[in-house]
Amino acid sequence: NLGKVAEQLVAQEFVAYSSVKSAPELYYWHRESRSSNAEIDLVVTKITDIVPIEIKSGKQGSMKSMYVFLDSHPRTRYGLKISDGLYARYENIQEIPLYGLKQWLDE
Repeated sequence: NLGKVAEQLVAQEFVAYSSVKSAPELYYWHRESRSSNAEIDLVVTKITDIVPIEIKSGKQGSMKSMYVFLDSHPRTRYGLKISDGLYARYENIQEIPLYGLKQWLDE
């Protein structure tokens, strides 16, 4: 159940750090296909960017759905992985630790 707890924590952090003038807009993305399904935990906007977010309770975890989203949405510049890992960047995915959300939002 740690995955669901991590997702809830991140969603609550988005709500807590959102502007008091407007409600936070948190979206979820799901694609059904005969060959495979794909889902993104959160899709948010940051300034003018649409950012898909995968939330992992540990350091490991498949990013197949993130790559499906990025391939099917070519105007999306990058994706964000929030996990128990450290700060990292590879290809078009940025990774931040669970405690780094506020800093990412302030950038």
